[in-house]
Amino acid sequence: MRAVAPRGRIVVRSIRSGASAMLTVTDDGEGLDSADLERIFERFYRVPGRRSVEGESGHGIGLTISRALARGHGGDLTAASPGAGQGATFTMTIPLRDDA
Repeated sequence: MRAVAPRGRIVVRSIRSGASAMLTVTDDGEGLDSADLERIFERFYRVPGRRSVEGESGHGIGLTISRALARGHGGDLTAASPGAGQGATFTMTIPLRDDA
């Protein structure tokens, strides 16, 4: 992951919350300013000043596609961060089928 330093921490959790499944991914990486929290879901948007990894180049469409898939199934994908340098949490919710 580009937003997390080597030896950084990433925690993945999944739980059932009522009639939905919820997946959260939390990291202790670069974090996001409040102005970027919704913009990161815009097609081709890339957060200015992000550190890059040699040989890797994102196109700014991964989160756009992920949110569209979640919403297409009646769920959502959101982001939260206390600010730059303080990590971020991404939460995806997906409704469960009645027979799940």
